[in-house]
Amino acid sequence: MLNRAAYDVITEYISRPFCSAMRHGRVVLFGRMMRTDSRLVSLYDSDNPDGPDHDYYRSLIETVDPSKVIDLGCGTGILTVTLKAPRRQIVGVDPDDGMLDFARQREGADHVQWVTGDARSITEASADVVLMTGNVAQHIAPSSWLADLRCIGRGLKPGGTLSFETRNPSVEAWRSWASPEGSSVRRTPHGMLSEWMEVTEPDEHGVVVLTAHNLFEADPEPVTITQPLVFRTLPRIRHDLVAAGFASVDVRGDWQGGPVSEYSPLFVVVATKGLST
Repeated sequence: MLNRAAYDVITEYISRPFCSAMRHGRVVLFGRMMRTDSRLVSLYDSDNPDGPDHDYYRSLIETVDPSKVIDLGCGTGILTVTLKAPRRQIVGVDPDDGMLDFARQREGADHVQWVTGDARSITEASADVVLMTGNVAQHIAPSSWLADLRCIGRGLKPGGTLSFETRNPSVEAWRSWASPEGSSVRRTPHGMLSEWMEVTEPDEHGVVVLTAHNLFEADPEPVTITQPLVFRTLPRIRHDLVAAGFASVDVRGDWQGGPVSEYSPLFVVVATKGLST
């Protein structure tokens, strides 16, 4: 049974759509390179602060003790810069130049190589660990998912590790994300900001489309961002990782390493590349 603190963490995680507007995450439109509005980028870290998810990934890195880590879909680099260690190379990869511009200015950024790109940007057999945090995996389109997993596999050294999280479709978290216009208004360094969101039901591929509207008081029109999120079943994830060449797949149901159940809010995945590949 979950203690109160763990329950609060899981409830908060499942109720917020990490990847809608900047309050809910960064913008990655199925592989397109882009630049997010700088005002929204500046709000990202305060709206998506360091938490148990980052603690989990830092603990994983400490356990593996890799010489090279790639944070794929690194966003503002809030986690990336904390992975620093002596003789460790850290690479932050993201398709959003607006996010990377912000990342390059943060404390510790000089210890990271920042790359505009996606899974195809990973050099063959170069990394010990690849991370996809904050539901980056759900931003990858069904049409390119397996190809991207194979790119990551090729980029890992033999025995290398891929870790990511993805939401459990059985919990149907998207049902709590829609909000009407005018339902959320807050003060920001850029003036008052009104936010609302539209959410579709999943299609036959498990794709839920989020349309986030962000209206700053000084603007006549909102900044509107449309984002697809893919909800994959656990059997699909396991099958595709094996098909991509990973030798073992371990999945947990929460950040504390608990077992997966029908009601787990997310799947925390650690896949290992074979030693002979």
